[in-house]
Amino acid sequence: MKEKKYAPGQFCVAIECPRHKALEGLNGESYLKKKREHCKECCAWKFFIWMQAHNWKIIQTAPELTARELAAHIRGINKDLANDLTIDEILSL
Repeated sequence: MKEKKYAPGQFCVAIECPRHKALEGLNGESYLKKKREHCKECCAWKFFIWMQAHNWKIIQTAPELTARELAAHIRGINKDLANDLTIDEILSL
């Protein structure tokens, strides 16, 4: 497996790092201990360490919802059933 080119913000798995193979089967503190030594020159690992040092987190955003879909979601109504209702009607249910 050939390593993909690193782009800022990526992690080892995303670039299919060949060094990552030696870490499979490890978890928790044993994984982190081996990774600190094994991947200390890896740009993806340096990015991860930088994020930790600055208290940054990567989060997954939710898909954009229309106002009608959001109102239906708030009221627990199937958004397809709420297509013929106005937002005020949905919220008043």
